[in-house]
Amino acid sequence: MSVLVPLYLAGLGALSLPVLFHLIRRTPRGHQPFSTLLFLSPSPPRLTRRSRLDHWLLLLLRAAALALLALAFARPFFRASAVLSLEQLAGRRVAIVLDTSASMRRSDLWPQALAHAERTIKELGPNDDVALVTFDEHAQTIVDFERPGEPPTRDKPNLVRQQLKSLGPSWRSTDLGSALVSVATELDSAVEEAESIAEPQIVLITDLQSGSRVEDLQAYEWPSQVPVVVHAVRASKSSNASALLLTDTEHATEDDDSRVRVINAADSTAEQFFVRWQSADGRLAADESLPVHVPAGQSRVVR
Repeated sequence: MSVLVPLYLAGLGALSLPVLFHLIRRTPRGHQPFSTLLFLSPSPPRLTRRSRLDHWLLLLLRAAALALLALAFARPFFRASAVLSLEQLAGRRVAIVLDTSASMRRSDLWPQALAHAERTIKELGPNDDVALVTFDEHAQTIVDFERPGEPPTRDKPNLVRQQLKSLGPSWRSTDLGSALVSVATELDSAVEEAESIAEPQIVLITDLQSGSRVEDLQAYEWPSQVPVVVHAVRASKSSNASALLLTDTEHATEDDDSRVRVINAADSTAEQFFVRWQSADGRLAADESLPVHVPAGQSRVVR
């Protein structure tokens, strides 16, 4: 309640004013002489010890108006103490979206990412649900959210910790846009379909490298009820090199050699690199690596 509430409630004492007004008998102030009363002796009014209230309805209306006016200014608010158990509190649905592309192999980026993930897990409440999604060229759900009608997973945070220990950066490129769109769509659909009253949230852990594909975000209307918390990791040494596969979809044939553009960062201290093919299942090709010399700030195309 406000500090001024007692003062305004004291104004309820003004309810006595209508009662006093009804008890006051107003006598005529002026005297008008009449010649016909010249020879009559005046008789004083009778005085009674008890005064009588008249016009009860009018008295009650005036008192009610004053009471409403005092309560309107006081605006009393009585806080009801509601004791809720932890099981009754609505939690959050936290999706940890972890970047596992090749750029996360640089310097100490991967240990930083794991530290951010561990900090997010520690901040979870007792009723929060958590999911773990990794992405490079494609998004992959490692630990999913709880589903209605399915038995709950015991000790979900420790399950996420165990899965994090078995993960590592790949050698693939980064498609940040499609990963965020897929996770946001799933969280937004759960809210619209009333599958969960928990508040959705995305925790993005990435290095935000230049070249991450974000085109899907430009054509996507982001749901307002899905916030994103970004934990950007930074390398102690900012020099970097990347490889980009070049394809000519219009004139490409099976016999055409694949071309790779090797790009070296402007602040890089290395100029000699080696290119080697890797299959879709992660196996390295048996042939030897191809050496490529790329000065800092330049790029080279090799076949």
